[in-house]
Amino acid sequence: MSNTTLAESLGHAEILSVFSPDELEQIAAQAERLTYDLGDTIFNAGEPGTGLFVVLSGSVRVFNDENGKEISIG
Repeated sequence: MSNTTLAESLGHAEILSVFSPDELEQIAAQAERLTYDLGDTIFNAGEPGTGLFVVLSGSVRVFNDENGKEISIG
């Protein structure tokens, strides 16, 4: 995916929609595109944040392990 296409896709994310096309181009130039397989853990609760994840395609399930029981929170 080219930076222009990535920049356009990022602009559809509500949190990034406030940025101008030029700013989105700059963000896209610094972005790293990652792909995950079904069942992969992207990060765990309590881990320090390392960046912003934007889902370009597919879906993500968010869980919180509460009292040894896994519950869906998003």
